[in-house]
Amino acid sequence: MAQSIERLNFELTEGDPDQGVSARTVGAGVALVLVPTLFTVFPHWSEWDVGPKLAVLAGWLLAAFVVVRAGARDSQRVRSLLGTVRRRRDAGREAAGRFILRELLRPSVAGFPEHYEFQLFLLDPTGHRLVPEYTSGDQSGSEGWTIGQGATGAAWASRSYVRVRGAAVSDGTYGLTSTQQNRYSHLQVVAAAPVLNARVEPIAVLSVSSNHDDGFLFEQDGITRHAELAEAVARVLIDIFAIRQD
Repeated sequence: MAQSIERLNFELTEGDPDQGVSARTVGAGVALVLVPTLFTVFPHWSEWDVGPKLAVLAGWLLAAFVVVRAGARDSQRVRSLLGTVRRRRDAGREAAGRFILRELLRPSVAGFPEHYEFQLFLLDPTGHRLVPEYTSGDQSGSEGWTIGQGATGAAWASRSYVRVRGAAVSDGTYGLTSTQQNRYSHLQVVAAAPVLNARVEPIAVLSVSSNHDDGFLFEQDGITRHAELAEAVARVLIDIFAIRQD
């Protein structure tokens, strides 16, 4: 902690050519207050000739310029420092979030048999397609799903849990194209759980699949574990990645 404080102090002062400006700034600030005060206390000063008055006015304006310039410079330094802090915070938050997702979506940690694989889908910028954000195991990256297509798209559209087994996994039942049917023909079972915020709005879909249907995804234990995992992922996406709000 002490080293972190020292490093922060170093960043505030390193390479700052205006470290000596503080005394000038304070002096200028005093002058700003002192000049009008003195003319109030000693009203006969207002009877000076024009030359001395102009000299005092010029000095007062110079003091005002020094104070304003120093304030602008300090404001810029604060914004720069805050920007650095935010970037470090965001980078750390993203690293932590990805680590947590990797750990959460390990079958052994989640309580799933090892042959199951997870995929987390988020809505793309167009708002019409779900694209993979995280893929576990040896799965090749999915090209994504349009809303309502496949178990994943159906879970988003219906905001409900979708389970499919057997031929329906890779035939046209859920709107798969012929290319997709060939690509996923090895799968025997898939389940998709919508990841919802507190307002029950979908923010992602957590899908799990396997080329071996052992019945786990259709048992109450498997359904419960999947739902709980989707809740945990929701907190990571909202509280750590801050991609949506509750």
